[in-house]
Amino acid sequence: MLRCSDAQCEAPNLPSQLYKLHTVTYGMKSSPFITMRTLRELACGEETKYPSAAQLLCSSSCGRRTGGTRRVGAQQLTKELMDLLSSAGSELRKWMSNKRELLSDISFEHLEKPHVIDYADN
Repeated sequence: MLRCSDAQCEAPNLPSQLYKLHTVTYGMKSSPFITMRTLRELACGEETKYPSAAQLLCSSSCGRRTGGTRRVGAQQLTKELMDLLSSAGSELRKWMSNKRELLSDISFEHLEKPHVIDYADN
């Protein structure tokens, strides 16, 4: 049961206050839509500066793994994605690759822990 002090109980007589949430609250039904809409809006607004990253964000769904077939292309895409999201105050984390050199420019705390699958027991 919610209880209020005498001062708080008089709140209906005070003017309304507006609060603005500046984060996505995960777990709400609308969170995936808000996240994807935000990414697409960012991509559309920055497509001339970050063309590869913008194309990827506009065409992919949240959580989809992607990559490049060439090392230079994958490195360029990684840099563009990081710069694009950084321009909006976000950081990409949990990077993973089967080529160590692709991860060399990414800080250790932003890397995914390696997954090792041992097929010897099968």
